[in-house]
Amino acid sequence: MIREIEKEIKQDKKSISYKEFDIDLITEHNELSKVFAFAICIQTGSRNEKLEINGISHLLEHLIFKRSNRKSAKQIANKFEELGALANAFTSKENIVFYVRGLNENIKPIMNLMFEIVYNAKFILKEVEKEKLIILDEINSYDDDAEESIYEIGEKLIFDSNPLSYTITGNKKSLSNIDLNSLNEYYNNNFNLSNSKFTFIGNFDENTIKKLIFTLFSKNSINQKESLPIETSKITEMEVKILNKTIIKDFSQSHLLYLLPLINLNEEEKIILNLLNLLFGESMSSRLYYRFRESNALSYSVYSSIQAYSECIVFYIYLSLDKTKLKKANEILEKEINKLINGSIEKKELKRSKEQLKTSIYVDNESLTERLINLLKLNKNNLNEFSYENFINKLNKIDTNMINEFCRTKLNLDKFSKITYKEKS
Repeated sequence: MIREIEKEIKQDKKSISYKEFDIDLITEHNELSKVFAFAICIQTGSRNEKLEINGISHLLEHLIFKRSNRKSAKQIANKFEELGALANAFTSKENIVFYVRGLNENIKPIMNLMFEIVYNAKFILKEVEKEKLIILDEINSYDDDAEESIYEIGEKLIFDSNPLSYTITGNKKSLSNIDLNSLNEYYNNNFNLSNSKFTFIGNFDENTIKKLIFTLFSKNSINQKESLPIETSKITEMEVKILNKTIIKDFSQSHLLYLLPLINLNEEEKIILNLLNLLFGESMSSRLYYRFRESNALSYSVYSSIQAYSECIVFYIYLSLDKTKLKKANEILEKEINKLINGSIEKKELKRSKEQLKTSIYVDNESLTERLINLLKLNKNNLNEFSYENFINKLNKIDTNMINEFCRTKLNLDKFSKITYKEKS
């Protein structure tokens, strides 16, 4: 069956060979799989937008499933389900990603439908305005969620005038500024082959998928011009605001968020940061969990996390608690950060975190969708350097001296910003 489909794809006639085009494609061959997974990544997001139309990338993600030049939203949904395909999408500050999973024997019609909706979209004012209302409801739900909104507010404040501060969803004013002209302009400038990255996992060889992509793009795209290089304003350490801000909110608890942007970390430092995050606050054996829950019973929800951008990773520490406990919580948290800076990490802690990170890596590898999305993070020019085995080898080489040195040089209590949501008296 697979070889018959590959032969059929390769026999498609085109006046220009797909080999003349540089298609940004990363594939993973799995000859035992009866299903495939495919992703289209449009390499633009909220940080590439103009402030007055902030949220346009996210709005486009929603609208792509609403109408193509040939199909309505209902027809699109019905067709995906007729083919047994599972399609979804998400928007980040740097990318809009559409992905689908389906049976091998349905690869051509499923991928044809994906290319039709992504590269042959049609925007109708009535549908655009309805989707804006849906997104406004989404924004309001985030505003009502203290844990969600404090992260958004935190990044908006620390990144200040840099577009990395723009929210993914936009706001009521910026959404109202988006009209059909701005939608079509942004769509035409970004939804094209030169601004697209593709990943594929399944039982088809790379040349077959490359030929299929080129054929389907040529068939479906209403915009085959190359995009202009995207101008992304890179964040620098000097641009990051360091602040301590308290906001009075009508919530039942207070919420505290510490933020530390780390600029231009190398690959080894990124692995170290992941280990540090695990042992400090992401797991039930972490220092934060022990200090704030087990030892002092200050907070039900307490953890650390990281968010990666192209040139910057933000290290967060979050907790929710009663306002009467805020002073003590800050004292304990600052003491714990200073312990890290002073080189307190021990071998048994590091070993435990390594095992947790290895498990997380292999669990992700078991998920077809997670593997597909992780492939998008790779550079095809350096693909040969990446493997799970190489990552584990690098992980195993990290010792306590390396992670303590990282804490000493990269962590600085004075460089953390602090956002506090304090409940009304």
